Amino acid sequence: MPLQSEIRHLVLSESETTSFRDLCRKNKTTITAALHTLVAGALFVNLSAHYTQLRCVGALSNRRWLGCRICDDSMGVFVQAFQDSYRREGFFDQSGNFKFPWDEAVRSRKTIEDTINMEGKNAISNLLKYVGDYHSELFLSKIGKNRADSYEVSNLGVFGSNLEATVGSQKPLVGRMVFSQSANVTGSAFEVSAITGGDGCLVLTFSWQKGVVELHLVSDIMKTIVEHLGTII
Repeated sequence: MPLQSEIRHLVLSESETTSFRDLCRKNKTTITAALHTLVAGALFVNLSAHYTQLRCVGALSNRRWLGCRICDDSMGVFVQAFQDSYRREGFFDQSGNFKFPWDEAVRSRKTIEDTINMEGKNAISNLLKYVGDYHSELFLSKIGKNRADSYEVSNLGVFGSNLEATVGSQKPLVGRMVFSQSANVTGSAFEVSAITGGDGCLVLTFSWQKGVVELHLVSDIMKTIVEHLGTII
């Protein structure tokens, strides 16, 4: 099956983004950790009760540990992956009603912090030097097997610039930003890529391989995320 990526995105307004950020801080977690949890909850709502556990893969920047050779102006892919798991029972009360679990978002934050504290040690990417044949060992070996990860969340954070541009000036003015990724043929079933642009709006971009994940499922997941955000912010 040839790779064809499907892309959809949703936007939080500046006020919604600010409210979400403040609520995350109030509950002692981060936007990234909350997004990991939010997507898991939306998946559980839209999947059969037969599915009781999800595995999320996240991405962390390794720039801070690469020394003075790599700075903010360096271009490259300096990232590592980490995994976290979520269980269905953590998202529903005894009556079967969904309730956003802030305790899970706090736990997710700890998972991220524990990974950061390892300063790049034991990262999966460090093992690539031991791979003899990428095509055979990393890709063909996964054909016919279950995916290791359910979904991915990558958050680039808030766009920062040292340019103090204003409307009407000759300096470039950066407004809304969108971050997206290609579908992952051998990785997670779908990706959620997040960034907050110069306009203060958080944009979530969903990408998946056509024919692997159905559009109606992704649409339902996105609608559920909007509904859940509406109840907590």
